[in-house]
Amino acid sequence: ILSPGVPMEAPIVKLAREKGIKILAEIEIAFDQCEAPVLAITGTNGKTTTTTLVGEIFKRAGWNSLVAGNIGIAFSEIVDQAKGEKAVVVLEVSSFQLDAIDTFRPKVSAILNITPDHLDRYKNYEAYIQSKFRIFENQKGHDVFVYNHDDETVRNVAETVSVRTLGFSLKEELKQGAYLQGEDIVLRIGREKEVLMNRAEIGILGPHNLMNAMAAALMTRTLGIEFEAIRETLRTFQGVEHRIEFVRELNGVKYYNDSKATNVDSVYYALGSFAEPIVLIAGGKDKGNDYAKIKDLV
Repeated sequence: ILSPGVPMEAPIVKLAREKGIKILAEIEIAFDQCEAPVLAITGTNGKTTTTTLVGEIFKRAGWNSLVAGNIGIAFSEIVDQAKGEKAVVVLEVSSFQLDAIDTFRPKVSAILNITPDHLDRYKNYEAYIQSKFRIFENQKGHDVFVYNHDDETVRNVAETVSVRTLGFSLKEELKQGAYLQGEDIVLRIGREKEVLMNRAEIGILGPHNLMNAMAAALMTRTLGIEFEAIRETLRTFQGVEHRIEFVRELNGVKYYNDSKATNVDSVYYALGSFAEPIVLIAGGKDKGNDYAKIKDLV
C-alpha cells in the first residue's frame, strides 16, 4: 500500500512490480471498505477549496459529510464513520494518489483544470494528464463526471467519457451543466434549469473561485441537495487557510496569505483577483514550470 509521496518510478516500487507484488493506493484500500457514496475531486488548482465547499454544502443540508484525502486526513482514517443513509465521503484526490488505484470508482468525479505541474515527478506533461484522467476510468451506470468546459484538455476527454457529464463554463452556455447568464449562475441538469444565484453573492474572490463554486454546486445537486443549502454555503464560505486568506490590514495595506499557490497557474489567478496594486512576496521550490504566463502580471 503506497504512500502518495512515493513515486511509481521509485526503485523499491519497480522491484516490487517486477516480482509481481500488487501496488495499491491508500484510497483504493479505504474505498474497498467504504459503505457511503464517494465524491472525488482532482485538478491542478482549486481541489482543496472545492472539496471543502462540497463538504460544507452537504453538512448544511444535514448529511454526515466526511472530507478527506489529499486535503490532510487519510480516507482510511474516516472510512469507519461513513455509515448511515445520509453519509457521504468527499475526497480531494491528487495525481499521486490516482497513480496506484485499481477499482476506485467515485459516484461523482470532477476535474477542475489541468495545467503543467509536478514535472519534477512525471517524465512529461502528458504522463501527468493521464494520471489525472484515471479519476473516472472505473465509473459507469448512473455515475457522473463534472468537468471544466473552458479547459481544452479536460473538455476533449469529456467528449469520450461513457458516463453522464456535466460541464461548467464562464465563457459559453452549456446544454448540461453550469454557466453564466449575464451575471447569474445557471444550473442545467437533465430537464431542470434554474438560476442558482448572482456571481457577486459568492463569498470567495476571483474567477477561479467562481468555477470552483460551479463545480461544487453541480456535484451536490446531482445527489439531490436543495438549492437553498447550496446558495447559503456559497454566500457564507470564506475560503480555506493559505488560499488568498485575508490576514489583516495595517497602515492602509491589506495582507493576504496565498502560500497554497504552489504552481504558476494558481499565482496567475491570485494576482488577477485584485484590482488594487500588489506587492508580491514569492519563493519556494521550482517544479519545472514555465513562468512566462505571470511575467506581465509580476
